[in-house]
Amino acid sequence: MLNLITKEQQKCYFKLFKISIIGLFILIYFMAVVSRVENNPDMQIYKNIFKFICGIEVLLFTALSSMMHFKVSKEDISRKELSLRFFSIGILTAIFMILGYIIVTGIFLITESIKPILNDSISFSMIIFGIEEIIITSIIVASVGIIGIWLAIEKKSLASNMAISMVIIILLETLINGLSLNIQLNVSIILVMLAMILTFIKKRKQAI
Repeated sequence: MLNLITKEQQKCYFKLFKISIIGLFILIYFMAVVSRVENNPDMQIYKNIFKFICGIEVLLFTALSSMMHFKVSKEDISRKELSLRFFSIGILTAIFMILGYIIVTGIFLITESIKPILNDSISFSMIIFGIEEIIITSIIVASVGIIGIWLAIEKKSLASNMAISMVIIILLETLINGLSLNIQLNVSIILVMLAMILTFIKKRKQAI
C-alpha cells in the first residue's frame, strides 16, 4: 500500500522527517539543560519530558501529514486512488511518528545513563507507558490528517488544510490530555472510523 506514494514524495517525507527529528532532539536537550539551570522541577521529570516529546511530535507530524496530503491532492487521479494514497500517507505518518519517538527518547535515555541532566529515575513501566501513548497518538494524528484533507480538499489550499488539521488535533489533545489510555484508544478508533466514513462519502459523491 505504501508503494502508492511516489519515490519523490517518499524522499520528501524522509527529508522532512530527518530534519524534524534533529530539531526535536536539539529542543529536548535545550529544555532539559534550561530546566536544570533554572531549577524547574516540572521539566526535571522523565514522564513530563516524554509527554513534551509526544506533544511536539503531534504538531510536527500533523503539519508534515497536511503537507503530504496536499501534495497528493493536487495530482490528477481518481478519488479511489486518492483515497488509497491518503491512507498510505496516514500509515506512513503513524510509523514515522512512532519511530521518531523511539529514536529521540532512546538516544536521550542512553546519554542520560552516561551523563544525566535530569534529577529523576526512569522505570521500565514508564517507558512502556510512553510507547503505548505514542502508538495511540500516532493513530489519532494519522486519522486527523485524512479527515483534515477531505474537509479542505475543495478549497485547494495548503493553509486551509493545515489550519483545519491543527485546530482538530489541538482540540482533541486538549480534551483527552490526562485521560486513561483506554479512553484515548477509543477516541483513536472513532477517528479511524470517521476517516473511513468521510472517505466513503467523498468517493461516492464523485461517483454520483
